[in-house]
Amino acid sequence: MDFPIINISRFDSDFVCVSKTIFKASQEWGFFIVTDHGIEGASGMFELSRNFFNLPMETKCEKVINEDPVGYDGHRATTFAASEGMSFGLPGNQLTKSTNIHSWWDTAKIEEIESFKSQCNSLTLKILSCFATHMDLPGGFFDASHRQVLPGNTLKFIKYPKMTTKPDVIPRLSEHTDWGSLTLLFTESPGLEVRDPNNQWHDVPVVPGGVIINIGDALSLWTGKQLKSTMHRISWEKVPMHQDRYSMPYFVHPNFTANLRSLSAPYDSDATQLTYKDYFDVRLRLTYGRIGAHTNFDAITILLQDTTGGLQVWNNLTSTWVNVTPIPGAGARRTPKRLQLPGPQQTRLQIRHHILGGVAVRFAVMQADIRVGVRVAAAQPVDGFLGCVERLP
Repeated sequence: MDFPIINISRFDSDFVCVSKTIFKASQEWGFFIVTDHGIEGASGMFELSRNFFNLPMETKCEKVINEDPVGYDGHRATTFAASEGMSFGLPGNQLTKSTNIHSWWDTAKIEEIESFKSQCNSLTLKILSCFATHMDLPGGFFDASHRQVLPGNTLKFIKYPKMTTKPDVIPRLSEHTDWGSLTLLFTESPGLEVRDPNNQWHDVPVVPGGVIINIGDALSLWTGKQLKSTMHRISWEKVPMHQDRYSMPYFVHPNFTANLRSLSAPYDSDATQLTYKDYFDVRLRLTYGRIGAHTNFDAITILLQDTTGGLQVWNNLTSTWVNVTPIPGAGARRTPKRLQLPGPQQTRLQIRHHILGGVAVRFAVMQADIRVGVRVAAAQPVDGFLGCVERLP
């Protein structure tokens, strides 16, 4: 099965054919590569990336990532990936106004980054027009919801550093889906794997000058899952440990106010009125925050734990939190009651598989040096949440 590689040099002159090919690849794979796309300057971006990551750690850490997101991310341990990153978020062309960028990034470098981001945004709108057209919508249907207002699009430089030994629990990059509408990925190295239409891991080829594009959760939800948000990862086996690996994803987000109500639902239906801000906040909390006390929206949940434990549930009779003793191989059935995962300030939640609504949700919680694995499945589908296609056995 061949990975989709699409030449878009005739995008304007043969739009129907090119857009149909893109739409088909997005339905079947959720991933494809475009060539002759017109974006220039990727090699310069990689040079900036390498030069920055070669700076001393104390220099890079002077401006760590904030909520925009702008800044360096590589100063703390994670169970999600063995990497470091530098993010350039903010809506529109506001990077020059940010106070969270190290002085190494002078005005000339920032303007170069803004120019590159602008080219990426232009390609984004072209790709979105393909989907609108083949869903019998106006070609610019998605434009109004991708105005680069909050949260805006983010260009991120990533370095997967060479290793002398393989970490026991940290992957190169855990399998996951992306949150937003699209991701444009620039890379010069192999290693990325995606789930193909047969749900098997498939190597993504490296095409010189090509851009890897994948569908995010928001766009998949928005289109009634006509477009596929696909699990992808980078495994240790595919990337030699003695080599550095660099990549540059450009994460495309709809406006926070965008209504992700499925376009396939009748307009007079009771389909969930979910905004991208709603979905973004859920993903943000699951990825970066500890789970505090909360109730579940599903009808029933099956929870499998390892031997570490950490789950507590609320006993209504005694009005106390009760520890749930983990029994390997056993499942805990839960109706919508309050539960929490307690821990110190450094407790960090990393999402591994994200599906809410009848499919798998897998988390990894790092509490100091203790790692807890939790896998959840919602028994009742919930309109408004999605992710991969892997189901619990």
